[in-house]
Amino acid sequence: MKGPVSVRLSDKERATIEAAARARGLGISAFIREIVEGEARRLRREAIRDEGRRLVDHLTADEEAAAYYDDADLPAREVAP
Repeated sequence: MKGPVSVRLSDKERATIEAAARARGLGISAFIREIVEGEARRLRREAIRDEGRRLVDHLTADEEAAAYYDDADLPAREVAP
């Protein structure tokens, strides 16, 4: 794990984040880490889904690729983007 990251917040933003952290029984650093880690997971899943969509688009648009899957009896054309 890398070192700490510094984030500058306005007084209003910090008060909002501190209140939300307290409501969850966390310190501000733990709360922000939880939010950032959750967003990083979401972004990774989104990137994987986007790559899957690009693959499906390629398989359904490229006749050679589609023919390969048709010949192999694989449902490339039936996969919904």
